[in-house]
Amino acid sequence: MALLGTLKGFGVTEIFQLISQQMKTGTLILTSPESTVSIIFNNGVIEGIKSDRWELDPRAENLIRAGFLSEKDYRAAVENEKKNSHRWHDILSKQGKLNETFLQRASNVVIKTVLLEVFQWKEGNYRFEDWDLDTENVLSCNIPSEGVILDTLRIIDEWPMIKQKIPPVDYCPVTILPLTEEIVREHRLTAVDMHVYDLIDEQKNVECIVRQSLEPPFEALS
Repeated sequence: MALLGTLKGFGVTEIFQLISQQMKTGTLILTSPESTVSIIFNNGVIEGIKSDRWELDPRAENLIRAGFLSEKDYRAAVENEKKNSHRWHDILSKQGKLNETFLQRASNVVIKTVLLEVFQWKEGNYRFEDWDLDTENVLSCNIPSEGVILDTLRIIDEWPMIKQKIPPVDYCPVTILPLTEEIVREHRLTAVDMHVYDLIDEQKNVECIVRQSLEPPFEALS
């Protein structure tokens, strides 16, 4: 069964549900007035994402903005990449200029941010092709579609309430109490909560904390 149509007639949530339920393998291409996003599926599981809006590798862009990678080192590694078979991140990792954990977290931020964006598209077109997409510039992942649907709908539902409590992005939070085990238990703080709390130093503003957390913006702001 071919999948082809407009997002006004068949929303992104329904498309993902169909692909998941039928365990389809191929590439879903979503096009809005602003961009085109391609999502690779294997038996209904998301295995890669690509956007035509990515000029730089989006992981590098996040790492540079967060201060974990210099643009000069990234540019040099990209030039070096053209001369051999090693990718820019492998080159920088071997040079000790890039933490692999940071790269993985930056990839997670990019993928979740793109998925959240496309789930909110109200206009555009979609088509599903049962052939492999050119893997150039594709971010690899392994995410069950059903999990993406539930998480994304939860975020869309909770965001309006959370947004009301977030201060301006240039506000510098301060710590009032040290983070004790008792507070962690009482408020059921997660590892992400404690990580974000540790970044508060009365100098970083909200925007800087979100960037340096290397967490999806919704999670960090929550």
